[in-house]
Amino acid sequence: MAPPPEHSFHSLDDLKLFVHKWSSSHGYKLTVVNSQANKNVYFGCSLQGKDRFVDKDLRKRDSRSKSIGCPFRISGHISCAQAATSRVWHLRSASIPHNHSVINPKFEVIHQKLSSLGQKEVSRLSSFGMEPRSIAIQLSNSEGRLVSSRTIYNCKAGQLREKMQGMEPMQYLIHAVNSSNRVHHYEHNPEGELLYLFFAHPAAIQLARRFHHIAVIDATYKTNLCNYPLLHVVGQTATNQSFSIAFCFMRSESDSAYLWAIQQLRSVWKPNETPKIFVTDRDKALQNALAKTFPNATLNVCLWHIDQNIVANCKRHFCLDVAGIKPASTHLVVGSLDSTSHRLRFSHQVSRSSRLKTFKI
Repeated sequence: MAPPPEHSFHSLDDLKLFVHKWSSSHGYKLTVVNSQANKNVYFGCSLQGKDRFVDKDLRKRDSRSKSIGCPFRISGHISCAQAATSRVWHLRSASIPHNHSVINPKFEVIHQKLSSLGQKEVSRLSSFGMEPRSIAIQLSNSEGRLVSSRTIYNCKAGQLREKMQGMEPMQYLIHAVNSSNRVHHYEHNPEGELLYLFFAHPAAIQLARRFHHIAVIDATYKTNLCNYPLLHVVGQTATNQSFSIAFCFMRSESDSAYLWAIQQLRSVWKPNETPKIFVTDRDKALQNALAKTFPNATLNVCLWHIDQNIVANCKRHFCLDVAGIKPASTHLVVGSLDSTSHRLRFSHQVSRSSRLKTFKI
């Protein structure tokens, strides 16, 4: 990987452009690592340095680094002497080579900020719900250079940090909910720690009241920044299109937490127009809270969780791949419209395998 030859340039921009094109065409990337205005500029390999160790408890996100300590460097200088008659930038070559093989410049994207117009475009497209991968493709075409999905994620993260103004994620969420038109309720313990946060969009509430016959309550996710379980309530339109009704962050998955969340959910619907069917994942605490708040509703278990339960139990009794027979052995039986068809379909499945005769769930 040959270094750029020593040369002179009339401006710093010309020098940077030459360095960028030379490195890209010779299997590596160079980026500015240090500079002094109207004096010098230093370029280093994009694989320079080492991954800075950050304590796991202090690290705010799971980050990665390609740095392998490449020592390659070049520099550009301009004479600062008062007697100098010309203001020419001189490029000086390096004496220490790279410590790695050729890299593909197409996939080696050095850290570089998007232009102000590009950042505004990221914000605009994100507000429409466009995925970062799609935004990256569009910006790559408009800016004439490779823009990676990671660049879009970093841009969005930076914009979010500016909005948060030093607040913790949950503090910012409460602030955002308070300053919006969303219906919300929250509760703290005596120490000031957030216990519950329930919120729903007015448009979602209107849809929920229009299509109030069934509600799906998805179990909790713990993969968020604050490690708060999230309760997600989903409705279904007359055309089988799902929509989000409400969300609730809970400090724990206790009986009292579920009961508080379901009681707040009760206010979404009109007193005489509540769901007749709730579909859950068979969480006992959730089902108890629903039974207390909606005593006349039917509680069903979603088919996906039934599948997972059957597969987990079948693995202890069968050597074959149960995933391959799952649709036939589960959906066909569970999808029965009445008890008669259920018995017939189940008997048919039992007749196909002698082990099912002694199998117990």
